[in-house]
Amino acid sequence: MENNSLTPTPAPAPTPANSMPEFASAPAAPAPVIPPATSMPSFGEPAPEPQPVVTEAPMPTPVVETPAPVETPASTLGEISDETPAAEQPAPVETPAPETQPAVEVQPTETVTPNPSEVGPTVPATPAPQTPEKKTLNTKLIAIAGGALVLVVAAIIGIVALTGSPKPTTNPASAPVISYGPDNSTPFAELDKEGALAYLNAVGKVDSYYPEEFIDETDSEILPGEGDDASKLLISYETKDQSKTIAFDSMDQAFRLKYAEKNLKTTEKVDYTVVYVDQETAECSECSRLVTFSNKIVNHFYYPAIDPATGAQVQNEAIIFTKTAEDSVKRYLPVVVYLTQDQIVYSSEYKSTDTEYQLVVNTIYLGLDEEKMATAEAGEVPRAINLATITYSVDKATGNFVIKSETSAYNQLKPVQSFAVTDEEVADLI
Repeated sequence: MENNSLTPTPAPAPTPANSMPEFASAPAAPAPVIPPATSMPSFGEPAPEPQPVVTEAPMPTPVVETPAPVETPASTLGEISDETPAAEQPAPVETPAPETQPAVEVQPTETVTPNPSEVGPTVPATPAPQTPEKKTLNTKLIAIAGGALVLVVAAIIGIVALTGSPKPTTNPASAPVISYGPDNSTPFAELDKEGALAYLNAVGKVDSYYPEEFIDETDSEILPGEGDDASKLLISYETKDQSKTIAFDSMDQAFRLKYAEKNLKTTEKVDYTVVYVDQETAECSECSRLVTFSNKIVNHFYYPAIDPATGAQVQNEAIIFTKTAEDSVKRYLPVVVYLTQDQIVYSSEYKSTDTEYQLVVNTIYLGLDEEKMATAEAGEVPRAINLATITYSVDKATGNFVIKSETSAYNQLKPVQSFAVTDEEVADLI
């Protein structure tokens, strides 16, 4: 006959995987009578005082023939039936204990009612009704959780708004490096052929190049770069209203015959003025920007002289820093070099000695391989990437601007280092 009794079958002896937690081990004591499910405390509520249960007779103690005690598994701790009260539950049926594992020492334990504050509440079959205090607490917790979620979402939206898009998930090491110009991070004295060749290829096929940091940012904003639109230094003015006239007179005859000074515009700084063609009223696609300094800061002029080699009269150029305060020279010495010298600049360094201010400029150029020229065959022109140094100085006493450089026997800047290049490498540079 099928047994429909609700009496639970004793669980097998525990194994290491399902052994009882430590809190279940307690001193032997009479098993307390577990109240019905409806009297179990809810989560967060104090445990009610146990009420005595009146029974007709004490529960019989089963006689177990085997020495191994039967242990109540942790999963059934504190569980009761909703249909049969605890006082009327029949005694467990005697069942032979399963064979125990030899490596596990089984300790006899008795079923105890755990403290809800230690192991958490026992979930009853029928949910206990919430008290008004508990409903208020739950409402506050939900409100706090919802507020935290809103803050997290707002923070994510704010980050996306500031960055334009979420951060990429790709490996940063494989992300492209943003560069604003040729790499000149290697010290000039340590530059090798690979670095010099890469720098020239990055600069491109131009005759003149200056790094972005060469001149002050205030000046680089209005002075254009290289090429046909590069700036040129004009003679200095006495008053600013002379700027357009000086610039117009320096332009080619075809432009002057077709247009007038009114077709020019100016951008004025405190110490100099930039003059350029008004593209809306004049046609000049390859006109340079022209710069003229106040002669109270930098006096640029020409003077007649006699060429000692030919005896002919020539115009010599002179640049004098009329204001020799160091802060003025340090700012405008690079500007003068920028406007007057065509060269590929790798780096520069400002220095001050007892007698002069110096701007040491490190250059790279494609020239002759002087070492191989001595043994080259007729018609053969060995080429090399040459590194050279030029010093531009301003005398502290007179303000005279002087260029100090060495020229080799082959009429080129004397190299401090040369790297031979192949015909293919040369073709990529010219």
